[in-house]
Amino acid sequence: MKLNQQDWNQIKYSYAAASLFPIKILLNNGLVKHIRENRKIPMVHVQLNPTNRCNRSCSFCSCSERNKSIELTHKRIVNVMKEVKKYGCQSVTITGDAI
Repeated sequence: MKLNQQDWNQIKYSYAAASLFPIKILLNNGLVKHIRENRKIPMVHVQLNPTNRCNRSCSFCSCSERNKSIELTHKRIVNVMKEVKKYGCQSVTITGDAI
């Protein structure tokens, strides 16, 4: 696949993979090698939503049916971060809407 400059710039600076093929996987040589050798995609990136609180009604929300009263404690967040690190996680996106 040959990319023009505009496509390359979009891919190069896009960290969202929800609606596009996650090309960033192919650009990570170490990850590609791991996938080839182990036939599995490891947990490289985690999206953490420490709270379900939200007063918005976004049409694209994948969590619209969630229980909005649930929150993770600081201790639980720390434990989750330690656990995903054990599995090779290299980055975390903290997301959500704290009111």
